[in-house]
Amino acid sequence: MIDISESLLSNVFLFGDENKPWDTDRMTDMLRKVTGRQIGLKMTNRLYRHIAIAIDRQHIRPGMNDDDESGDCAAEDEASYAHDTMAAHSKRIADMRYARVNNLTGNLTPETMSIYREICDRSHTWLGMPSRDTKPVRLQGKERVSMTNEDKAKEIDRVMTELYGFNWKWKSEGQRDSVERTVAGVSPLFIILPTGGGKTLSFMVPTKMRNSGTTVVITPLIALGEDLVRRFTGANVDTVLYREDCPRRAKVIVAVTETARKDHFRQFVMELQLEGKLDRVVYDEAHKLVSDQSYRPYIAMTKDLRLRCQMLFVTGTCPEELVRDLTEEMVIPTPHVIRESYYKPAFIYSVQVCRNVARAVRERISSVSSNRDGDSKCLVFCRTRNDVRRYSKEYDGHMYISGASTNRSELNAWNGGLMFATSALGAGMDIERIEDILHVDLPYGMLDYVQESGRGGRGGETVHCAVIVSEKDYREYMEIPKESLTRDECALQAFLRGDVCRNKVITEYLNGAAGGRTCTECGGKLCDICSSKGEHRELKRRQDYEERDRLENLKRRRIYDAQAQLRQDAVRSMEETWDRIEMTLEQIGTGCMVCWYGREDYRQHQLKNCLRWKQIFPAMSPLQARGRIDFQKIRNSCWSCGFPGDRCADYRLRKRCIRKVHLFPVLLYYWQAREQGYYDVIKGTMRKEYEGIDGLAEALVASERVLDENGTMGFKVWIEMFRRRLALGGD
Repeated sequence: MIDISESLLSNVFLFGDENKPWDTDRMTDMLRKVTGRQIGLKMTNRLYRHIAIAIDRQHIRPGMNDDDESGDCAAEDEASYAHDTMAAHSKRIADMRYARVNNLTGNLTPETMSIYREICDRSHTWLGMPSRDTKPVRLQGKERVSMTNEDKAKEIDRVMTELYGFNWKWKSEGQRDSVERTVAGVSPLFIILPTGGGKTLSFMVPTKMRNSGTTVVITPLIALGEDLVRRFTGANVDTVLYREDCPRRAKVIVAVTETARKDHFRQFVMELQLEGKLDRVVYDEAHKLVSDQSYRPYIAMTKDLRLRCQMLFVTGTCPEELVRDLTEEMVIPTPHVIRESYYKPAFIYSVQVCRNVARAVRERISSVSSNRDGDSKCLVFCRTRNDVRRYSKEYDGHMYISGASTNRSELNAWNGGLMFATSALGAGMDIERIEDILHVDLPYGMLDYVQESGRGGRGGETVHCAVIVSEKDYREYMEIPKESLTRDECALQAFLRGDVCRNKVITEYLNGAAGGRTCTECGGKLCDICSSKGEHRELKRRQDYEERDRLENLKRRRIYDAQAQLRQDAVRSMEETWDRIEMTLEQIGTGCMVCWYGREDYRQHQLKNCLRWKQIFPAMSPLQARGRIDFQKIRNSCWSCGFPGDRCADYRLRKRCIRKVHLFPVLLYYWQAREQGYYDVIKGTMRKEYEGIDGLAEALVASERVLDENGTMGFKVWIEMFRRRLALGGD
C-alpha cells in the first residue's frame, strides 16, 4: 500500500486552492482569462461542462447510455448518472432543463445531431450546394493507424517483394517517386511517365498496404478498364468494374468515364467518402480530360463531387500546358508533378504520302508478313469503323471497335498477325509482341498518335511506326493555318511535314522546348528523316545490321522456346497416358484383357477361361501362346506384364509381377482375329505383315523406345491398341 500523507491532500481539486474548490464565479473568471488568451474564445463554466461531458461520452465512457440505467438504481440514487453529476444537476433537473434548446424537441441528443449533420451533408451534395468541409467520420474501433515514414518504406518494400520477388527494382526514379508520394498522400498529384514506364504501380502499391481504404479509378475506355481489373485481380487486389446494378465496395473500383458521369456513380462515391472509406480517386489517361472534347463534361462532374481525398492524374503523355489547363478547369490547387522525359529509342517513325492508300497499305502489310515471325503482331489504326471492318475482312485479321461485344474474344485470340482497330484500342492497353504500328490516314492529334504508337514495344522490341496518308489529305492538312489549329494539331502538322527529325517534334511537344532531342542525340533508332541524311549513312547501315542480327537471334530463341514447349507437352501427355493405363488396369483387375479390348464383359472370367480365345485358338491356351515368346531376348522389361522395367514396381524390386496384363497373348490373339478391329493397328505400328506366329513373336521382343521408356515392340503395339480402345469409348 502507498501511504498518502495529509500533505499530499492539501489540494486534491483540479481547480481549487486552500483545500477547497473554486466557486462558480472564480472558475468562470479563470476560464475566461485563460481560454481567451490561449484559444481566442472566452469560455464560460457552462460551456466547459458541455465540452467535458462530450469528451467523456465520446472517448472516456463511450459505451455508457443514460437511457440504459436501471430504474430502481435511479430511484435510490439520482447522483448515479455520471454525465448529470458532471453537469452539476440531478437527473430530474437534467431531464427538465439541461441541454435544452428553445423551439426544439426535448429529446434532441448529440447522437441525433450527428445523424442530422450527415443527412445535411448528403442533401447539400445532391442539391449541388457547398457542404461543411469536415473530415469524414470513421466508425468507432475502425480508425486507421497512422504510419511513420519508416513504416511506409517497409510496407512499400513488402508489397513490391510480394509482386516481384526479393530482387525487385524500380523501372525508373520517376516510378519510385510516384509510388512514395502516393503513399505519402500528396494531392493533387500528376504522374507523367512514358508508356510502359509502370505508372499503374503508383496506385497499385497503396491498395495492397495494410489498413488501406478504397481507390476509385476513372478510365476513358472500357478495354482499359477491363485490363486494369485483370491486372489488379492478378495481383490479388479485390477489384471490380463498377456497375449500377452491383455497386460492390471493393478495394479498387474501376469506372469507365461514360459511367462515372452518371448520378448513381456520383452518389456511390459520396457514400464512400461520408463512410470514411475513400482513400483516393485516380484519373487514368488524364490527358483526355482536356485534349478530347468528348471527355470535358466529366471535369464538371468531378468539381460537383467536392472530393476531400487524394486525387491522382496518371498519363503517359501530357505537355505542361495541358497540366495548367486541367488544373484551371478543375479548380484544384497547384499540383505536384512527377514527369520523366518522353523518348522511345527503339521506335522508328516514318510518314508515307502516296496517291493510292490501299495499295500502300497492301505493300506494307506484305512486307511485315514476310519479315516477321508468325507470333509477332501488327496493329493497324483506322479512322472509321467501316475502314476497320473492310481491312480486317480483306486481310483476314482481327478487329477491335469501340462497344463491340467481340472485343474481348478478339484480343484473347490475337496471338500474332494483324489487328485492325479504331482509337478505342489506343490508350493504356498492355499487349505484348507488337512490332509494327500502322496508321492508315491522318491521326486525330499528336497525343493520340503518341498514345496509339506506344502500344508497341512492351517487351523491348524494335517498333516500326508508319503513317500512310493520301496526297490530297496531306496537302489539305498542311495548308491549314496554324492560327486555326490547337497546339496538339500544330505538333501533328510539324510531325507530318518532316522538316526536322520526327523524334525531335515529339519530344519538344511532350517535354518542352528544352527537352527536345533528335534520334542521334538520344542514341536511338533513326526515323525516316534522319536515315535519309548522308551524314548518318554509316549509322543507318550499322543499325540495319544490328536489327537483322536481333531478328535472327529472336527467331532462334522462339524456335528453341517452341521446341521446349513441345517437349513439355510431350512429357505431360506421356504422364497422362501412364496415369490412364494404371487407372484402367486397376479397373480391369483379374478380368479378361481380350474381352476388355473387344468391349465385351470382361469382369466375369479370366483370360484362361475366355470363349473368344478358344474360338480363335482351340488347340492352344494363352499360357502356351506366351511360351512362343523368347523372353531371353528382352532387356529392361518385365517378362510377365511386358511393361518397361522402370514402370513395373515388381521388376525393380526383383519380385514376381502380379499384373494380369497378358500383353503378348493379347497381341497374338488380335493379330490372328483380324476382323476384331485391331489388326490395322498392329500392322501400322510394326510396319510389316507376318505369315506365322513365330515370326510375329520374334518381332514383338525387339527393343523399342516407348513413352520415353526403354521397352519392346510388343509394348509399343499394346499402347497403340490401348489408345484405340480409349478412343472407341465404352466400359
